[in-house]
Amino acid sequence: MKKSNVRAWLKYGLMAILSSFIFCMNFDIMNSQNYAIQRALWNIFGAVYEAKEVFSLLVPVLAIFYAYSDRFLGKPHSRSVLIVSFVAAFVSVLGLSYFSVGSWDLVFSWENGQFIKAMLLISAYTVFFFYVYRWIMHLFAILSVKPFTEPKNWYTRCLYRHSYITVSLTLLPFYLFLLVISYPALPSTDSVYQILMGFNGEPWSAHHPVLHSAFLILCVKIGIALFSSGNAGLLLIALCQLSVYLIASCYAVDVILHRLKLPIFFAVFFIVYFAVHPLVQRYIFRIAKDVLYAPFFLCFILSVYLLFTDRQQNLDRFVLLFSGLFFLLLRNESKYIVLLSFFVLFFVYKRRRKTCFAFILAAIAVSFCMSSIVQPLLNIQPGSKREMLSIPFQQTARYLRDYPADVTAEEKAVIEAVLDYDTIGSVYRGDISDPVKATYHDDASIGDLANYFKAWVCMFFRHPDAYVQATLNNYYNYYAFIDGQFESNFTHISWIQMDMLNMGLAPYGFGHPEALELSHFEYEYVLSLISHLPFFSLLMIPAVYTWTVIVLFIRSVQRKNKAAFLAVVFPLVMQLMITLGPCNGTYGRYQYPIILSLPAILAMYISAVKEQEAP
Repeated sequence: MKKSNVRAWLKYGLMAILSSFIFCMNFDIMNSQNYAIQRALWNIFGAVYEAKEVFSLLVPVLAIFYAYSDRFLGKPHSRSVLIVSFVAAFVSVLGLSYFSVGSWDLVFSWENGQFIKAMLLISAYTVFFFYVYRWIMHLFAILSVKPFTEPKNWYTRCLYRHSYITVSLTLLPFYLFLLVISYPALPSTDSVYQILMGFNGEPWSAHHPVLHSAFLILCVKIGIALFSSGNAGLLLIALCQLSVYLIASCYAVDVILHRLKLPIFFAVFFIVYFAVHPLVQRYIFRIAKDVLYAPFFLCFILSVYLLFTDRQQNLDRFVLLFSGLFFLLLRNESKYIVLLSFFVLFFVYKRRRKTCFAFILAAIAVSFCMSSIVQPLLNIQPGSKREMLSIPFQQTARYLRDYPADVTAEEKAVIEAVLDYDTIGSVYRGDISDPVKATYHDDASIGDLANYFKAWVCMFFRHPDAYVQATLNNYYNYYAFIDGQFESNFTHISWIQMDMLNMGLAPYGFGHPEALELSHFEYEYVLSLISHLPFFSLLMIPAVYTWTVIVLFIRSVQRKNKAAFLAVVFPLVMQLMITLGPCNGTYGRYQYPIILSLPAILAMYISAVKEQEAP
């Protein structure tokens, strides 16, 4: 064997040994009663030794995978592959630390050589991600040159010629089964409060989108008026959501086949994704603003893409207007997504500057009409300022938890004017800001907030680590590839919410039928098992969607492809807005619009690359 071949296989062997740490290493600090060096060695390699059978199988498999990858793919053409892989690896190891102990102590600790173990694990993830990234880009390259071919079997012919009917008939059996299992629907905590607003005589609040609250209340009142049943109202909500999902999926498949001109494979993938994705199955009949908001986001980004790439038809103009309006009205943060996205596109698409300006004006006008005309006219109370202050409130709470003695009397008084000083340190949770925000004093003045932020800045310079850790702890799950799956126990929660509805609206009989109780929980159990299967488990990791959007954004910039950039700008801005929100990635409803739209985002991106590379 040539020396060059020996060196190459040694390199692949070392990389394989390193990468195998991902699957065998225990990241927690492992203690033993031996000397310092022995403790460090056991901490670093003990778990690998205990899993030596698995380790010995993984090493040759990964070595062959790396060798074949380099031979087949060649050398990467950009350093960005390595940079992105390293950043994803570093964030993932940080995420492991926060997932285990709620801090970065497992990364930046010298106890028993823990820092060395962390660096080994970061290197292992970097190597593994480096090759996975390259294969994904290779797959995109193949798909971008795959030519359109005429459908060959009866189903694909029907799908191409009669998209709306075929998609509806394909998805409807799946969704009707879910509707029976979920009957009448799966209310969330927020939806219970929204419905009760319409019955208890209290002023409405704009904390939740006014249109969504009105929709829920109207459906429940129709159900009560026609059938004297609260369940009938919830079922009406579920049927409306079902209709919106079917229309959105039909429209998306029609766009993929007839406007983007992509092979039939993309349409089939879209349908399968909508039918079997564990989170879609859990959410489609869950009563929450994000669930109804997501299909409108899907239609909006598709119709904007068609407008900017000159493929719009009359139907697409109607979809753009209709979905854009509901996109703005079904989530309070939507106006910021529209404003920032079109502000960026204003500089990218010079020939579409008037269009961008029109969208910006429309978003401002709709927001102004809702906040300054509709809400005062209907005596709807504005939302609390605390919704915009999740990050600084979390940072203050963590500071008070970790450094309670390092606060001046003046700072304490300033914080007390805005938050409950004595409780926020104890109620602080790293993954969600709601417990801390709940202590906000709604009567706090602008002056109180100004003084608070002065103290907030001073406290940052004394202990910046508390602020950085609070932010990382709140959002690591969106970026770290760890086994922190989306929350999923909606069946149990919905039974509790039904009890809450009955407490507020006892005469109308809200509740799941007792005959379906066993089926509810058995299906939830089966779905939980499916969610942990190899392929499906990836779909339940928030970081998969975040990094998909980031990678597509980077590739669109590298290619200088405006249409590809257009495909990812809205999900990218949405992800940035989510990162400023109150919850970590396990609360999947915040990222759900991106999750639902992922096949369409990929289709638009590949269509853009396909056009760029066309002769």
